[in-house]
Amino acid sequence: MSQVESVVPGWIKSSRCDNDLCVEVAWRDGGVAVRDNSRPGIHLTFDTASWVGLVREIRGGRFDR
Repeated sequence: MSQVESVVPGWIKSSRCDNDLCVEVAWRDGGVAVRDNSRPGIHLTFDTASWVGLVREIRGGRFDR
């Protein structure tokens, strides 16, 4: 039986990136990593359920000013 390796893509820039000040995300095993591209060595990691909840709240306007 052959083993299939999980392919983890690199960082993806936000479509709302402005002047190279960007938020980037990367899918990781069991979740999502998020970073500021100006500080690539530092990132937050969310499990899948937390990420889905955060995106739902953002899309729902919870963090709008």
